[in-house]
Amino acid sequence: MANRLTGLDFEHCQLVMSELAKYHALGYAYLKSLKSCGGIFQKFPFLKESFFTSANRKTITDLYESPQKSALSVLERTYPTDSPEYAKLQKLISAIVPISCHFVAGSSDLNLDEMLKSPANLTDVNTANRERKEKNQWLVLAHGDCWVNNFLFQYCGNKPSGVKLIDLQIVREICLTTDLTYFFYMSTTAELRAAHLNTLLGTYFDTFKTACGTLKVEPWADFTLENLKLKFRKALLFGLSISMCAMPLILLPKDAAVDLDKESTRENAFGSAFTAGLEGNAELENRLVAMSKECFANGLFD
Repeated sequence: MANRLTGLDFEHCQLVMSELAKYHALGYAYLKSLKSCGGIFQKFPFLKESFFTSANRKTITDLYESPQKSALSVLERTYPTDSPEYAKLQKLISAIVPISCHFVAGSSDLNLDEMLKSPANLTDVNTANRERKEKNQWLVLAHGDCWVNNFLFQYCGNKPSGVKLIDLQIVREICLTTDLTYFFYMSTTAELRAAHLNTLLGTYFDTFKTACGTLKVEPWADFTLENLKLKFRKALLFGLSISMCAMPLILLPKDAAVDLDKESTRENAFGSAFTAGLEGNAELENRLVAMSKECFANGLFD
């Protein structure tokens, strides 16, 4: 398992892009094969969305309260709380729940302001907005938790030579770009993204097309590298909002790590973890500030 505290280098990321593309292509092909018999949820009801639901909305909001506060408290060291930049970042970080809900529900065509004004339709995200979902998103069976600790790497000497995905607990039908943005912002540094993001997206695109050919399925008609980059940029709302909240947990020093399974509630676990990992964590501050600059550079608030 790679070091979660340092971020993956180019060689590790190349392997991840190739493996994730093959995994997505396989899920895409399987979804297509089930269309004539009622779809994936007819065959496997347990894959229906169980986290982002109407009944669970308050639980989700409570869950993210501590990480939101933690991320903002770190950003206060760079952006004064009365600055327009801080107000915009506060808006994005505080919107993690509505953003996530809209992506899961298929209404990812909305901008940030529209997502905040209109709650996502979570009545039944597996069937509601179906036409809109298929129009807006390249639907696959996404991994759902693509970060460094969920990849097992094989090595030849000191060089990574292979990788496997593990921990398939929150697989869901959603746009493939959610896994991509989640991975890049949870598992790499700003320096890596600046130098290699386009190359790595190219690796993903080429591998996905090749895998579809092997599986004898046609990708979506609009599946081009340029459109992949456009959809990736649109999904930055999802990846950045989640990553900025999760980064305090990911970058906890090893001696401050919290066992989520032993805490009485997940909310308590998150609260303990974020409080423990904030003070003196220079890498956390560097990562969050870099992400905030990417928010502005990519026009997330335009």
